[in-house]
Amino acid sequence: MGRNYQRDFFRSETVANAVTTNLWSERWIGAEGEAFALGVGVQDPNNWATTTFSLKINGVPVLDYGKIQDRIGSPDMMTPVDIYLPPYALIEFEVTNGAAAPDLFFGRLVCRTLR
Repeated sequence: MGRNYQRDFFRSETVANAVTTNLWSERWIGAEGEAFALGVGVQDPNNWATTTFSLKINGVPVLDYGKIQDRIGSPDMMTPVDIYLPPYALIEFEVTNGAAAPDLFFGRLVCRTLR
């Protein structure tokens, strides 16, 4: 892999109410990298206030936003992030649906190699 090899992790899933699930659990490539953009979304905007998510690298939370609308503003927008990815890092993205009904959630993380 050369410099600026880019990978886009994306998944959407319907999550039952009061449930936490991994939207994805993926292994990064064998080179140093960085995550530089993060996007999240929910089908019913009324559920933003009760939605939480966590981004983990090798099992350690690196972004734990709590209530999404309190942290990143408008839904469905890509947010700049700066997260180091060691070679072969395990990247996990969790979402918790605190709403009273199931809803469709998505998460997107864009990463690239550093060298």
